[in-house]
Amino acid sequence: MASKVGPNIGGVGANIGIINDGRKVSYSSEFVERMREIIFRALSKNGSTMVLDGRCCLYRTGLISELILSEKFTDPRVLGKRSVMGDDRQMTSYIISKGYRAIKDFDVKVLTKSQESFRKFFRQQVRWARVGWYYYFKELLNGTARKAGALYTFEQTYAYTLPILLIVLGLMRFYDVIYWHLAVHHFEFYHHFHPEHLLTAMIAFNTRFKDVFITRAMTSILDFFGLSIFAISLNAKMGKERLRVWGGYGAIALLLMFITTVYGLFTFWKQGRWLTR
Repeated sequence: MASKVGPNIGGVGANIGIINDGRKVSYSSEFVERMREIIFRALSKNGSTMVLDGRCCLYRTGLISELILSEKFTDPRVLGKRSVMGDDRQMTSYIISKGYRAIKDFDVKVLTKSQESFRKFFRQQVRWARVGWYYYFKELLNGTARKAGALYTFEQTYAYTLPILLIVLGLMRFYDVIYWHLAVHHFEFYHHFHPEHLLTAMIAFNTRFKDVFITRAMTSILDFFGLSIFAISLNAKMGKERLRVWGGYGAIALLLMFITTVYGLFTFWKQGRWLTR
């Protein structure tokens, strides 16, 4: 890891893996780490990664000494309330704000234990989501995201806003179902009482249907190709246990990440307790 440090490199992190101890939660944890690896590999090649994981990382001592001796580090505050949850994210953000890069050394892999239960895994994801949202907003406002590069900004925006967008798109599609259900009944009613306007009504109805159908079809095709590329990349990182990781345990991880990301947005200032190890 030290060999990766260069003139513009402020910190280096290791690739994190989960020890396979046979527990179901370990498969979900490994799924999350491999998802993070795909994103971090892209970021490390083109700029800075979002966080040098506190489980194994190194920094330029002279660069971060001012931070770790300051009150911002010894007594960090989020909206006036004490925070104890994101020291690794704080240091990573700090070196990026100073104009240095934060990268991962993927030749070094560090194995760590998963949380003891899905309940603690959920609490871990809540902690990560809260810290993530806070630094996402902070880095956009103070210019750190701009220094880290366009890909960094895009990946952060994509990662944290995707669950919100999925909810919005779900509501829009639900609206479409209700809209077309009511539209069909309105068309039948209008046809019954205004047969002389049947052709005009049919043209308007078909035009609206065609526009919505084309838009939804194009969106679905783009979704399919995007998810397929990501799934292929993720599958290549899974190793021998890919069936177990990809199975229900991966789905559980995605569901919990979805819930905690949304929940974290509305509770990101609640960082006074260390929820998990």
